[in-house]
Amino acid sequence: MRALCSQAMALFMGMSGWAYSEWRGAFYPAAARGDRMLAYYAQHFASVEVNNTFYRLPSPETVAGWCDLVPETFRFSFKAPGAITHRKRFGTPSDYLDRFAGLLTVVKSRLGPVLFQLDTVADVEQLREFASHVRPRFERIAFEFRHASWYDEAVFDILRASDIALCQTETDDACDPPLGAREFSYVRLRKSAYSGDELAERVARLEALTAGGRDVFGYLKHDVENAVLLRDLAATPPAG
Repeated sequence: MRALCSQAMALFMGMSGWAYSEWRGAFYPAAARGDRMLAYYAQHFASVEVNNTFYRLPSPETVAGWCDLVPETFRFSFKAPGAITHRKRFGTPSDYLDRFAGLLTVVKSRLGPVLFQLDTVADVEQLREFASHVRPRFERIAFEFRHASWYDEAVFDILRASDIALCQTETDDACDPPLGAREFSYVRLRKSAYSGDELAERVARLEALTAGGRDVFGYLKHDVENAVLLRDLAATPPAG
C-alpha cells in the first residue's frame, strides 16, 4: 500500500465525495449500498472531501454515523455551504455559519480542513472581515477563489496573516500557486482526465510537500475513472 493512504506520511489523498451509484461495478462491488460504500472507500483512501454540505447540512447523527464507519486515521474535509459563500455579502456573520461550525464538532479528531469557495469579484476588505469570522470557528481553513480578480498579493497577505491555505486547484488550463497554511496544504485535481502516469506524478509531488511534517490534503474530481486510478495507485508498492 502506497503512502497516499498513510497518516504517518501526512498525505491524505481521496476523492470529492463517495456516494455515487455509478461507481458500483467499477470501483465499488456491484452490491454495495449505503454505509457499505463509505466503509469500502475508507479501506482504500485516507480522506474524502464532503461536497454535499455545499447544498445542505446533514444531521449530526448522520455525520456521527460516517465517523463510525472509518478508521481513526481517516479525515473528512468539508465544503462550506453555498448559503455562506455564494452571496454578495459573504463577509457578514450569519447563524448558518455557526450551525455549520457546530455540526463539524461531531467529527472531532477525524476533521480535516474546511473549504470555502468564493465566486464573487474580489473585495479585499470583505475578505479580511470574513477571515476574521471563520478563523476562530475552524482549525484548518482553505479558500478556493473562482474569479481571477482574487489572485493578488493583498489577498495572499490576508491568507498568510490568518493562516488560511489557498486551495491549489489544477484544471486543464492552469494551476493555482502553492500557497499553503503553516501546517497543511490543500490541493484539488480537476483536469478533465488523468492518465495513470500523470496521477502517479501528482501524488509523488504531494508526497514531497509532506517533508517537515506538513499535512497535505489532495482530492480528485468524483469521476469513477479517477477513483479506480487512485485505488490502483494506492495498491501499488512504491518503486525501490
